[in-house]
Amino acid sequence: MRSFLHGSSFSQVLSTACLGHVMIAFPAANTLYLASIVLGFCLGAQLSLYFTIISELCGLKYYATLQSLGGFASPLGSYLLNVRVTGHLYDRVARRQHTGDGEFVKGELKCMGKDCFRISFLVMSTVSVVGSFISLILTLRTRKFYSQDIYSRFNTCSQAKEAECEVPCT
Repeated sequence: MRSFLHGSSFSQVLSTACLGHVMIAFPAANTLYLASIVLGFCLGAQLSLYFTIISELCGLKYYATLQSLGGFASPLGSYLLNVRVTGHLYDRVARRQHTGDGEFVKGELKCMGKDCFRISFLVMSTVSVVGSFISLILTLRTRKFYSQDIYSRFNTCSQAKEAECEVPCT
């Protein structure tokens, strides 16, 4: 039942992150502060749940390797979403703003206003919705497994050791 709860929590965290991104994409008075707090909590929750889900779904035999790969996913996603997607969209909006004069500041195109990153935050919101949907699918697929008593084998082994019986515990 633990992974079912973790998967459900992970989906809720990603849905909340989606709301935080939308709050930044369509700003109102003082929503930037609230959205920053929401996204900060979501990031912390994602990282802690991510490694728990890895250990439960894949086991602990190769946990160090899987944890390293899981840790690599965060900087890789940050690079792809921040540098590739956001940078490209920012430049596109900046070129659209300055179609005639082409105002450059120190060799770079300058974008002004809240429209510069709106599309980027909507893309991140969409990625969060897709991740939330995938997490829900994972939760539904593992619900049957975690509804069983998966610890009965370990309880049987510990009781057998106490009774000094020869029951293989592997």
